Amino acid sequence: MDPLKRAKVKPVKTAGAGWFNLQPLEMDSKLQRDIKMVQMRDYMDPKRFYKNPDKITNVLHIGTVIEGPSEYKSSRLTNRERKQTIVDEVLSSQLIRDYTKSKYLDIQQRHTSKEKMFRKTKEDRLRAKKAKKHSKLF
Repeated sequence: MDPLKRAKVKPVKTAGAGWFNLQPLEMDSKLQRDIKMVQMRDYMDPKRFYKNPDKITNVLHIGTVIEGPSEYKSSRLTNRERKQTIVDEVLSSQLIRDYTKSKYLDIQQRHTSKEKMFRKTKEDRLRAKKAKKHSKLF
């Protein structure tokens, strides 16, 4: 290779020799959603504590969990339960859906009650203003 061309070639960013020179993955939308889901996992289960995750870099790889022969058949996931992405797996979990639905409804109920309270007080103020005007006329 020509020395001038070699100088123009940018070195590939890797994780280093200690990490087997892993190269960065292309960030597509599925991978970004999975990363976001991992970052927000502490909101899904209120009884479980996760420490704050480290800053996620571009150099990462996704693997597949393969059950060993020592695991019981009953504790393994069935083919129907296996999903392609973390987001799909979370959305298919009934416990997580129930929890997020109840939290969403609680937030909506709190929001609408505040809105109704504000609307009521505003209506009361307008009513009092009209009554005051009306009493001055007579």
